Amino acid sequence: MNYMRVHAVTVLFSLLSTALIAANASSRDATTDADARRILEQRCVRCHTEKAPSGSLDIATLAGRKRGGKSGAAIVPGKLAESKLFTRLQASGSEPSMPLGDKPLSSVEQKVIQKWIESGAVLSGTLKSKTHWAWVTPQRPRVSSSPSSLTSQKLNPIDSFVQARVRKAGLPISPLADKRTQIRRVTLDLIGLPPTQAEVDNFINDRSPNAYEKVVDRLLASPHYGERMALPWLDAARYADSNGFQQDGDTYQYVWRDWVVDALNANIPFDQFATEQLAGDLLPGATDAQRVATGFNRNHLLNGEGGAIPEEQRNVNLFDRVNTTATTFLGISLACAQCHDHKYDPFTQKDYYSFMALFNNVPETGVPPGGGQYRIAEPTVTYGTAAEMDKISRLDAQQKSLQSKLDKEVHKAIRTEASSLVAALSSPLSDAKLSIWQKSPVTTGTSFQEAFDRVLPTGLTFLPLNIEVDGKQSVDLPDISNKNNASIYLMRTISVVRATAAEFRFGSDDGIRVWLDGDLKVSNAVQRGALLGQESFVSILAPGEHRLVVQIVNGAGPGGFAFELRKPIITPNQIAILEQATDGKDLSESDIRGVQAAVLPMLQANDFANLRNQVSAIGKEVAALRAALPKVMVMSDAQPRQTRLLDRGEYLQPREAVATAIPAVFGAAPIKNRLDFAKWLVRTDNPLTARVQINRYWQLFFGTGLSKTSENFGTLGEAPSHPELLDWLATEFSWDWDVKRIHKLIVMSHTYRQKSDVLSIHLKKDPANRLYARQNRLRVPSLLLRDVALATSGLINRTIGGKPVYPYQPAGIWDGLAITNERDFSYPQSKGADLYRRSLYTFWRRTAAPGNMFDSASRQQCTVNASRTSTPLHALTMMNDITWIEAARVLATNALDWNGSLDTSIDDMGLTVLGRPLTRKERQTMQKLAATSMKYYEAHLPDVDAILSTGSAPSPKRNRTQIAALTQVSLAMLNFDEAITRE
Repeated sequence: MNYMRVHAVTVLFSLLSTALIAANASSRDATTDADARRILEQRCVRCHTEKAPSGSLDIATLAGRKRGGKSGAAIVPGKLAESKLFTRLQASGSEPSMPLGDKPLSSVEQKVIQKWIESGAVLSGTLKSKTHWAWVTPQRPRVSSSPSSLTSQKLNPIDSFVQARVRKAGLPISPLADKRTQIRRVTLDLIGLPPTQAEVDNFINDRSPNAYEKVVDRLLASPHYGERMALPWLDAARYADSNGFQQDGDTYQYVWRDWVVDALNANIPFDQFATEQLAGDLLPGATDAQRVATGFNRNHLLNGEGGAIPEEQRNVNLFDRVNTTATTFLGISLACAQCHDHKYDPFTQKDYYSFMALFNNVPETGVPPGGGQYRIAEPTVTYGTAAEMDKISRLDAQQKSLQSKLDKEVHKAIRTEASSLVAALSSPLSDAKLSIWQKSPVTTGTSFQEAFDRVLPTGLTFLPLNIEVDGKQSVDLPDISNKNNASIYLMRTISVVRATAAEFRFGSDDGIRVWLDGDLKVSNAVQRGALLGQESFVSILAPGEHRLVVQIVNGAGPGGFAFELRKPIITPNQIAILEQATDGKDLSESDIRGVQAAVLPMLQANDFANLRNQVSAIGKEVAALRAALPKVMVMSDAQPRQTRLLDRGEYLQPREAVATAIPAVFGAAPIKNRLDFAKWLVRTDNPLTARVQINRYWQLFFGTGLSKTSENFGTLGEAPSHPELLDWLATEFSWDWDVKRIHKLIVMSHTYRQKSDVLSIHLKKDPANRLYARQNRLRVPSLLLRDVALATSGLINRTIGGKPVYPYQPAGIWDGLAITNERDFSYPQSKGADLYRRSLYTFWRRTAAPGNMFDSASRQQCTVNASRTSTPLHALTMMNDITWIEAARVLATNALDWNGSLDTSIDDMGLTVLGRPLTRKERQTMQKLAATSMKYYEAHLPDVDAILSTGSAPSPKRNRTQIAALTQVSLAMLNFDEAITRE
């Protein structure tokens, strides 16, 4: 029975879809040629082409179509019965139907061919050639200056094109929607949140002629504008917060996400926006922010599984970048040409690999390193918030200033002490007298740190160590070996008759501290095995006796020690430079820099010791700050490679080398790298970039692009419903690439602001609304449905940017990921205000996407034409998920607190949720639901506690039964079709 229901629904949907397509085709007179071209290219050209035309019929060229084939004239313009093409498509007569060996054309496609032939079969040029509309540079069409039939005002240029088509089709032009609908529509579209009641009231009460424009300007200036407009970019860039695959390591790519939001809010021109994402690292004097922008092409999946072959995965990454860049910026599908020449579009396999060469210079292995929660693949850039980066910049400048001052002091000391340095370096260590090593009694502590921190006791009796230590890599110290937290002191004296330069080198198992003449020289509380050279310092020993004390602390297991006294390592050239100074010659700055590192520890002057400490302290602070910052995966051309065409896309089958280039159909352009490509991309003679972006903006504001195949402008895609409008907007956009200006132009149009009411004549002549005689009603996208609920309840946290958060999600969604012990995949649910951040900031795990965002892009690959949320699972979620229940109870609590009665609370909730007063029928229905719920909760008090304790928001202390009942009412309102629909 269930199968029959599903089958019946499927058949009904199929019939309805066919009817809609047919009606749509009949309403689009201007695109009949384009529709016919697409059908011929998709279904006929593969056999009937000029290279080897089946039946001698060449459909690919204009001459071939006129000439016909062996069976006679294929097309006789205006004469359907004499056109063999049409009769063979219909399988009339004894001859087999076409396409031979393939499924027949649908009735809709046959009607397109019929209409095309009857209208004269006008189709110039060669199929799969530059004559396809998308390969031709857009020309700016003339805009009609006639006023609207609804107003005496001059038309918005958009309306000129749209209304001309609407009138030609014999459809009425819809009037403007009411003001409540307009403000809710434009607010949802521009910032992804519903308007507040105050904003609605202000707009309704504003009688000025530019009242709506003031609303639009306010929304365009909102910081939430960038958040809303970033969502399509995250889908296109397949952005996620983890790599995917089994290990699914986390990343810091949210920094790129914030760059997108900030760039859109700042309204940087689109040409700059595109250039920085594609080649920000190649710009002269590229900033860290511009390098972060290139994260666009590092958001792809990364396979770190044990069996992953690095070179194979590197090529997978390259294929992904080609396909993502081509789809996002050019609206074309190049993926087919990875293995062979494109069957439908004029893209060869060589074109594909010449394009891939743009991205083949990244110094990457193909797999991220293993271990830990974060798995980041180089190249990266360390980048933090504006405040963090400002602090690092200030510290860097301070360190540079102090270092400059220190260098001057050191240079002065080198000149002053050059003579004594040469003498000390020349004095042999063989003249030094070293006493035998002596040892103290062993002491122990309750912990390693306590033993390490113990002060050298006074009055200790030292005994001979009786172990040969000097020059050995390590010796065992039996007194502390295998004793936990044991500490021993070793002491010896060193006597010299003249100033002598010496380097002291140590190794320890485990911790070590060293004093020379009472000055602490080394201190390292570390646990390790001893190895000579782990610690060292250089000193010039003055004539006389010097006391060396070493503390070794053993944490557990063996306890070892190593020691060596040797001459400091200095080159003959450095000695020669110092000798020049002793002869009274001035040292150049380059000479001083050449000896500074070697002799600095030996300088006797101590008036710059404080500067050294300051420079060192700042360096450590900067290093610590940078270590705590995110590491964003970015692009780089630091590893040039030769790109070869791959036989059928197989990385193990390289063929001839190819040079970097754009597809040949777009002409010749000097393209050496990604920056050259980005510059070509935004040239005014580029036929695609502006059209593609305009089409997606239209899709954002109307639900469907002027070409509904926004991912494919090729011959398999749909020709635009309003080609002149698309070209006018494209040329308008490419004039200055001002995104906000174009968005304002669209939302200010009558076409955008009109009613969405569907009349019978609309269903008859234009059921899919491709002529835009009315506005479309659109289900709010899933990433915004949650935001709408949070905003309506007042729970929403409007903080912009930052690390991803972990709001409520059903238990166990991540449990299946923990199939190894490599890492913890438990869900770290956020607390407090982070629970109520916008969905844009929800952590997106590729292997287990957020559980309450149905029908959203998978973020596995580039998606520019996402489906609308309509699955029954979303309705089930919105009635039962903790997010919506908590939002409903908080809204109910606030409503009751405002007024204190159920009826007035219901009215207030209606205004809050819908932005308008409830109708009489709606009010009565909600009052009945409230009464029924009150009766139930009065009889089931434990259920009151259950619903009012849902979520982390404070539970009300009074009127609990009433609030529980109102929660059911507000939850029902949040699920009203109008509440989850952009009218």
